[in-house]
Amino acid sequence: MRLTQQERADRKAAFCRMTLPEKAEFIFAYYKLPLVLLLLAVVVVSTVVYHAATDKEAVLYLGLANVSPGDDLTRELTEGYLAAAGMDPRKREVYVYSALYLSDDPAPENHEYAYASKLKVMASVNSRQLDAVLMNRESYDLLSRDGYLLPLGPAL
Repeated sequence: MRLTQQERADRKAAFCRMTLPEKAEFIFAYYKLPLVLLLLAVVVVSTVVYHAATDKEAVLYLGLANVSPGDDLTRELTEGYLAAAGMDPRKREVYVYSALYLSDDPAPENHEYAYASKLKVMASVNSRQLDAVLMNRESYDLLSRDGYLLPLGPAL
């Protein structure tokens, strides 16, 4: 239903005569749904733009099984690798799967943790998101026996 020119002018004049709280109440009452949808669209668009601008590309996936490196070694494995490869650390990253615990016979209190770590390694291998693993002999033997490792060189 279209309003005539006079009706539109009357509504505009009535809106101009309202106080600020009355105007806010009027706008909220009649435009609640479009405002909520607009706010939701702004949040979604800003989230997508933020993640697109700050998302880093993983260039190396590294697993640490039964190994606890210090801060210096972790920094060398991540930032040092990027610097040696001449990559920008703001756009690229080394993704580290840390605190993996692999054992044939874990203690009862660590059984769930060892099982979850093994599942994490299996999923990473199957999705091709595990390039290298630093591990001890027990982990090497366990993963080799299960067929998750390719023998590329001697184990230490």
